[in-house]
Amino acid sequence: MKIVLDTNVIISAFISSGLANRVFEKCIEKHKLFISDWIITEVTEKLENKFRVPENLIEKIKNYFETYFNRIDLKNIELPYICRDKDDNNILALAKLADVDIIITGDKDLLILKEYQKIKIIDPRKYYDDFEIIKS
Repeated sequence: MKIVLDTNVIISAFISSGLANRVFEKCIEKHKLFISDWIITEVTEKLENKFRVPENLIEKIKNYFETYFNRIDLKNIELPYICRDKDDNNILALAKLADVDIIITGDKDLLILKEYQKIKIIDPRKYYDDFEIIKS
């Protein structure tokens, strides 16, 4: 499957060892993941400013993105204007351009859509339940 992970899922994966982290690792292992410069910037700024992650770790995370994600350039792409939070439109644009199957997010403004141009929008728990990725 082709997947876009929203910034909140990526950030949660790096700062905790919970469900988002397990979903993140399973997605890297089993699926083709897509990312944009906008997501990279958003993730690294929040990790640095909100969570005080040291610069050397931020660089390792950026390298991680380069290794495990397919980077898509959104610079000249017209964003849709669907979401209440205009930043969320960056996620939709990436998903459409990469022709992904699902977006995994914890963002209620995206989740309320349930689908965008035949792209399913689900939370990490639904991914876990539907794809039975983690069994005790």
